[in-house]
Amino acid sequence: MKCTDAHGANSSWTQTVTVDSVPPTFSISFQASIGTGLWSDIQPDSNAIPLPSGTVLRSVIEAYDLEGDPVRIYLESNRSGGFTRSGTDILEITEAFYHGQSTNGPHRDPSDRHSQREPTKWFFSIDVQDSVGNNVIGNWTIVVLDDEGPVIVPEIMLSGETVESSTRLIAGDEIQLNISASYDRIDAIDTTLWTVIYDGNYVYEMTSYSEMSNPISLGEAHPGNHEIRIVSWDPLGHESVLVVPIEIEPAEGVIFSGPPTIEVSGDIGLNNPLVITVSINNEGSGSGSARLCSGATCSPEGIILPATSVGPAVSRISLAITPESVGDLDLKLNWFQLPGGDEETIDLTGNITIRDNLPDWFPPTLVSMAIVAISFAAIRRWGDSPDR
Repeated sequence: MKCTDAHGANSSWTQTVTVDSVPPTFSISFQASIGTGLWSDIQPDSNAIPLPSGTVLRSVIEAYDLEGDPVRIYLESNRSGGFTRSGTDILEITEAFYHGQSTNGPHRDPSDRHSQREPTKWFFSIDVQDSVGNNVIGNWTIVVLDDEGPVIVPEIMLSGETVESSTRLIAGDEIQLNISASYDRIDAIDTTLWTVIYDGNYVYEMTSYSEMSNPISLGEAHPGNHEIRIVSWDPLGHESVLVVPIEIEPAEGVIFSGPPTIEVSGDIGLNNPLVITVSINNEGSGSGSARLCSGATCSPEGIILPATSVGPAVSRISLAITPESVGDLDLKLNWFQLPGGDEETIDLTGNITIRDNLPDWFPPTLVSMAIVAISFAAIRRWGDSPDR
């Protein structure tokens, strides 16, 4: 530039101007950790990055400008309700990615958890700018995979009534299992398979959810410690297992779980001494007193023990007796509940039959008499003729 005034004096000025129209460049690297604290490099084939739910993703962005100017890096994502990050020349970000609100989960009503859903997708966008506004943009999408089995949500019920965790479970009612609040995060619940085992007995085995009754009956609740084992699979074979221990307390009173069992020690013959033992199972929390009687002869009183949460109590009452007649032995169990219950009787007559004892000499004598009888018959038939 040259400038001249009115008197002819002049001056000049020169400057070289360079126009920067080239955008900056950047590189990005990804590493993932799935609950182990160990990092593994990720080389995505496209801008979609599939990750199991709960994966922690670490991204490092490095930006460069040919003119050497500082480069600003801006990152925006819809993760966690939306956030932005920024840095100069280099930016590192670490975030965990989980299933979102679009999938099945506890944020939905139980009746709204059973449908097929689309996987959760999170995006993040990078805008790299130099000092004069040249920029370059990159976009990536995180697709959250469902690599776990269905979520098992059990509900224990007694005779149709939901049982809270603090509720005492009492024997006698029907115990039921309700799994209708369960769900798979992506797949429809009717595409899942289920196995239900109660105390080692299979109630359902590899059965489609749609073919199961709900609630599931596990039978009458008996006192003791019990275990419900629930296994479920999604269509890709991902498995979930849940074990539910339950403790059932005995009901009030004396409750016999079945007829008494009888054991006999000794030879069941006339005038032979016997010891008869009766065993009774009490599933109730009450106790009682019992005697075993045959006619006027009775055992000492024995205690009927109460059941506990471990299981029924077994009590044994023994009677020593020498039968004096053949046939069915008169036998009765007389018992009453403590304190002050009315006496009741369980008739056990017909379970033991006393036989008549035969003398020791009976079998040889019988053989001798048979030989004599056969010889006599032969002599009468054939005689003693030498012709015959």
